[in-house]
Amino acid sequence: MGDWDAWIGRTETRMDRQDAGIATRWLAMLDRDVAADGVIPQAIHWALCLPDAPTAQLGPDGHPLRDDSPDSFLPPVPLPRRMWASSKVAFLAPLKIDDTITRTSKVLSVTANSGGSGDLVFVEVEHQTNTQGGPAVREVQSIVYRGAAPAGSAPVPPPSGPDPFDPTGWDAHRTLVPTEPLLFRFSALTFN
Repeated sequence: MGDWDAWIGRTETRMDRQDAGIATRWLAMLDRDVAADGVIPQAIHWALCLPDAPTAQLGPDGHPLRDDSPDSFLPPVPLPRRMWASSKVAFLAPLKIDDTITRTSKVLSVTANSGGSGDLVFVEVEHQTNTQGGPAVREVQSIVYRGAAPAGSAPVPPPSGPDPFDPTGWDAHRTLVPTEPLLFRFSALTFN
């Protein structure tokens, strides 16, 4: 489908500041108050250092239009649907209100595949999120590119079965059942 070896190892750096506004909105989405120490719950990094393409420059999947130039960060995969397939996340230090955030992303691999639903391309990207105090979050994200859905096809139902999360070894955990308002707010905060 394509030769994307030249994209492996490419990096991109984005800067942000975790101000009280984004932190308060993230906490409101989770029905929580700001902690006295200013620490924000894990996963707020998904609402920081985001691409800021104008609406007119978005593709039908809601992501910035594909950059076909040889200098682009992500490879110019010709499949129209780009989706977040999975992430492996290590939380190394808390993120706090007023932290200066730097996220450096690096393309680790690009793999073409063919499945029951057609051609697929998987891109693994490592995101290193740092504050002024050092490393805070390390994430390896798998992005999948797919062909267009056939006209009139029904959405694929989510997998059934037990929750794969094992809370042993965690000091605290919380189960969230996604509701339409929560998903709307999450999408708004993550600019997706």
